[in-house]
Amino acid sequence: MTPLDHVPHADALVREYLLFRGFTSALRAFDADARADLLFRATADADADADAAANANADADVARGDACDRVADALFERDLPALDVRAVCDTLALLRARFFARLDASFAPACAKLETSILRLLIVHALRRGRKDVVDALFAREGERLAANSDEWHAWFAVCYVARPEEDARYRAHFAKGWGDAVRASTRNFLAEAFRATPAPAMLRFGEERRRRSALEKRARDAELECVALRATLEEREDRAARIGGGGLDDDASEARSISHWFPYDRVRVNDPDSIASPPPPPPPPPPATPARVTSRETRSWHSAAIACARFSPDGGDVASGSADGTARVWTPAEALDSPRARNATIHCGREVQVVEWSGGGDGNASSSAVTYNTNVAPSSSLLIGTRGGGLRVWNVDAKRVTVDAAGDENFPNFDDVRSSPTEHVFACATSSDARDGAITMWNSRRFEPMHALAMGPRGRSSITRGGAPLIHALAFNHNSKLLAAASDDGRVVLFDLNSRKVITTWDHGGVGRVSVAATGLGFSADQTSVYSVGGDGVVKEWSLRTAGGGGGGGGAPPTRVVDASRACGVAGKDAGAAIRIRMAVDPNGAGVALSSRETHAVFVRLDGGGGGGGGGGGGGGGGTVHTIPGHRGDVTCVDWHPGKDVVLTGGADNALALSTLAL
Repeated sequence: MTPLDHVPHADALVREYLLFRGFTSALRAFDADARADLLFRATADADADADAAANANADADVARGDACDRVADALFERDLPALDVRAVCDTLALLRARFFARLDASFAPACAKLETSILRLLIVHALRRGRKDVVDALFAREGERLAANSDEWHAWFAVCYVARPEEDARYRAHFAKGWGDAVRASTRNFLAEAFRATPAPAMLRFGEERRRRSALEKRARDAELECVALRATLEEREDRAARIGGGGLDDDASEARSISHWFPYDRVRVNDPDSIASPPPPPPPPPPATPARVTSRETRSWHSAAIACARFSPDGGDVASGSADGTARVWTPAEALDSPRARNATIHCGREVQVVEWSGGGDGNASSSAVTYNTNVAPSSSLLIGTRGGGLRVWNVDAKRVTVDAAGDENFPNFDDVRSSPTEHVFACATSSDARDGAITMWNSRRFEPMHALAMGPRGRSSITRGGAPLIHALAFNHNSKLLAAASDDGRVVLFDLNSRKVITTWDHGGVGRVSVAATGLGFSADQTSVYSVGGDGVVKEWSLRTAGGGGGGGGAPPTRVVDASRACGVAGKDAGAAIRIRMAVDPNGAGVALSSRETHAVFVRLDGGGGGGGGGGGGGGGGTVHTIPGHRGDVTCVDWHPGKDVVLTGGADNALALSTLAL
C-alpha cells in the first residue's frame, strides 16, 4: 500500500475539518481543486482497476508534476501579476520550510538563487506598472532577511530611486524580454526535483503508523501467549519437583534428569527437597556511584530532537552528531579541544539518523591511534551517515557535499551501527529489518559497495525474541582489523575472524540457562587483550581474548571481570529487554569505559588493574568503581571517548551534546 492509497481518506478529513470550522468558501475551493487534480483521478482509477496498482509510482510522479505546475501557475499567473506581496512571500516561505529544507545541502545555493529571482521578478512587475509602494512593502517585510543572507540585494534597495532602471547596467538583464519566462521554467523544473525528494505529507503517512502499531500489537500478543505457555510449563515443572521431593525419585530417574536440567545450579541436590525448593540467594545490590571529577564542560545544542549518535573524528579535531530530527552535524569543539577547523556543516537526511562514523583506515597511522593517541593521523575527509529506512549517505567534510547515497539492502533498510576499519579501506554495517532481524555486511570504503556478509546464525534459545537472525546493537574492530566483535539482542557477544569470515568464539553476556539480557555495547580494551561488553541491565563484563577460540559454540569462557553499574545507569530492577540500550565507549588509555544511561548523567566505570578481581561472580561490582558524569537534562543516549584526551562526548534526549573533561 502506497501513500497515494490514503488520499481519499485524507481528503475526507480535510473536508470534515473545514466544515466543522465553517470555512465554506475554502471547502468549495478545495472541492474544485480536488476534482481537477491528477492525483485524485489517479487514485480513483486505481480503485476501479486493480491492475493500476503496478503503476503507483508513475501515478505519484504524474501527481507531483501536476502539483509543480499548479504552484508555478499560482505564482506566475496569479500572485506576481496581481503584485500580491503577501501571497508570494508566504508561498516562498512554505517552500523554503517544508520542501527546500529536505533537499541535500548542495542544493542550498540553487534554492537561494531561485527565491532571489522570483522576488526580483515581482519588483520588475511593480516598477513597470509604477507601483513603488509594492517594492516598499516587499522590502519592509523581507528586507532585513534578504540583506542578512546576501550582499547581492544591496544595489536593489536603491532601485526605486533610479530614474530608468531598465537602462541601468545593474538591472538591465532583469528587465530584458524573456527573462521572466526563463525564471518560470527554472522554477517549474526545480520544484519538480524538490517535490520528488520530499516524502509524502504527514497526513498521508498515518497508514504507515497504523500498520506499524498493528505489528507491535501482534508482537505483544504473541509475547503474551508465549509468556502464558512458559508459565504453565514452569508450574508443571514445579509440581513434578514437589512429587520427586516427596519420595518419587527412585521410581522415575528420567524426571530427576529433567529437574536437574531445569535447575542448573551446581550445588543443588535433586534428592533434597529443601535444596530444590530454595533458589540461590540474590546478589547484593551494587554500591552507589560517586561523581567523577569534571574539570571543564562544553555544551552545544545543534539539533531540534533527541541525539541518537555522536563520534569524535580519528584525530579528535572534529565531532559528528546525528539526531532523530533527520539531520547530521559536523562541528569543531571550541573550548575543550585544540586546533579548531572550519569544517562545520549541517546535513539534511530526511530520515532519522541512527549512526555516524568517520571513514578511516588504510593510512598506516590509524592502527596506532586505536591504542595510543597519534597527532599525525590525517583528518578524516568522509563521514558515513546511517539512517532508519533511508540508506547510507557519505558526506565529504572538506568539499561539504554528499558524494555517495547508497540504498543498501532493501530487506534490512535500517542502519543500527557502522564502524570503520582502522587499517583497511573497509567498514562494517549492522543493519536490521522492520521485524528486528539483523545482518552484518562488510563494505568497501573506496567504492562504497557491500562486499560480503558475516553470519551470526539464528537467535539463541534464551533470546527474548524468537526466530530469524539477531539484531546487532554494536560493532567494534580490533587495532589491526583482523577481528570484529558484535553485540546482539539475544545476549551474545560474537567474535569474528575477518580473514576466514568465521566465528572464533561466542560469549553469552546475559548468562546461560535463562532469558538473556541484550548485549548493547562493546569495545576492545586498550591493550587489545580483551573485549568489554555492556547489556541492557547496565552490567559491564570483560572477556579475555587469550581464552577465545575453539569454534563458535555457545557460552564460551566465563567473564574475567564483572562490574554492576545498573543503579548508576538507571536500569536497576527494570526489565532489561531489548528496549533498553546502553551504549559504551572505551578509554584508549585504558582507564575505563563510559556508558550511556536512563538518567541525566553519563556513567564512567573505572577499571582496576587486572581482570577478575571479584569479576567471576554475579555482578557484585568487583574489579571496578562506578562514577557519574553530569551534564544533561534528559536521558543520556550516546557516548564516545576522545582518541587522546580524557574527554567524554555525550548526547542526550534533551537535544544537547556535552564535552566533559575528566580528571583521571
